Amino acid sequence: MAFAFGLALLAGIYAVGDVSGGHFNPAVTLAAFLDRRVDLTDLIGFWIGQIVGALLASLTVLAVADQAGVRTTYTRLGAGVEA
Repeated sequence: MAFAFGLALLAGIYAVGDVSGGHFNPAVTLAAFLDRRVDLTDLIGFWIGQIVGALLASLTVLAVADQAGVRTTYTRLGAGVEA
């Protein structure tokens, strides 16, 4: 699962990294700001874009998937882990 997430992130960075600088996570943007690679106006713009993108993605999943489908993705802590 983590490998698939990493590949998806890599694909996103290659697809639009030249536009966004690879800022797909607000924490990454904050780190770039603290390292002085991003100024305050860019920080705010990135955060707005990230929040709006997350909301739109959530609404898309809500529109496409029914509650039963979402419920099947639920896992309990420790479920499937062999001791």
